Amino acid sequence: MCEAYKRPIDIIETNILLAITCWKKGRGSQQDATGYLEKAIATAQEYGYTRIFANEGAELTNMLQKTQLRIQKSSYDGSLRPAFVKTLYLEALAESRHFKGLTGGRAPDNIKFTKQQIIVIKHLCDGHSYKEIAEIMGLKYTGIKSHMQLICKKLDVPDSVGAVLRIKELGFLDE
Repeated sequence: MCEAYKRPIDIIETNILLAITCWKKGRGSQQDATGYLEKAIATAQEYGYTRIFANEGAELTNMLQKTQLRIQKSSYDGSLRPAFVKTLYLEALAESRHFKGLTGGRAPDNIKFTKQQIIVIKHLCDGHSYKEIAEIMGLKYTGIKSHMQLICKKLDVPDSVGAVLRIKELGFLDE
């Protein structure tokens, strides 16, 4: 599709926007998103472009982190260099507060959490570890970890730190 463009920056930007759009659709579209993002990264890597990824900031941090983790595995046989992807991730992360990206880095308005997830979120925001939350709630550590994976997925963040930041940003606990 975007290969008809001649300028590398156009190819990168188009693939980034397609990746973001597919990622936001969710589920099966996330595999398409990964493909578009990898095309963008491959082109950027060839020319050393990083700024365009940083400009999308919040939109790309989760995708870039997942890509970084995937290509670090010994089973990865693609051409993306882990050091370059890490640079992109760190730059997008650093700029995520200033550059909210295509959809403003907003979580969907219709996020629904279960009662248990809300309790986990409150304890996490109070600074408790997964182990402490498990003890407080009388659950297993793996149960808390499962709750957190679902919470992170709903908030479209990579980890519990991102979840706490997003929860506070959304003012979820203020309600």
